[in-house]
Amino acid sequence: MKVIAAVNGQVSSEVAALYALRYAKLFGFTLTLLHVRNPIDSRYDVEESMASIEQTGGEYGVNVKRKFLNGDPVEAIRDFLTASRADILFCSTRPSKHFFENTFSEKLAGISLPVDLAVIRVADIDMAYRVKTMVLPIRKDRLAVSKFAFFSSMTRAYDAAAEIYSITLVSRRRMAGLDVPVIKVLLSKINLRLAHYVKLSQLVSVHKRLFSEQ
Repeated sequence: MKVIAAVNGQVSSEVAALYALRYAKLFGFTLTLLHVRNPIDSRYDVEESMASIEQTGGEYGVNVKRKFLNGDPVEAIRDFLTASRADILFCSTRPSKHFFENTFSEKLAGISLPVDLAVIRVADIDMAYRVKTMVLPIRKDRLAVSKFAFFSSMTRAYDAAAEIYSITLVSRRRMAGLDVPVIKVLLSKINLRLAHYVKLSQLVSVHKRLFSEQ
């Protein structure tokens, strides 16, 4: 199996590839550094970035390969993933007011891909080396198995603690009308919801801390 990391020569994509390296090391997968040739990205910067990632991959004991594609970036990547035995695609997105804002990652997230997609928003370049805690917010019961599997995998990859938050949105009007019995029922539902993640965390040996927020 392969882990794919999209690389464009920018620091953010290089950092995203570092997370991909950790993931690949955990499962013993090969990491493929993927770039679609285009007139905007510098070929020199892309290859320099790939060389740096390859060096780190050697330190992690991960087999790293390069792959260059031509054509429309989204279509080229989708066709490559369809033909490849890949597990997940990592790509970066630039910091913006909104998590996705007219970025390449937004385009990838908006289409059907044959693999999972992990979008890394890089706020701190050094964070990829010193992750100690990972946070998973859950709004009610809205959590896919694939998301929890990825969260658990990255937690194991970094040997990090896991904080799982149950988020319940309550309007000010409703909050004002809540009495003690209703609050107890609400908290009971939250505790029951989190109990399932306690069991799953124990199965995957995750160090967990569970919280509820309202």
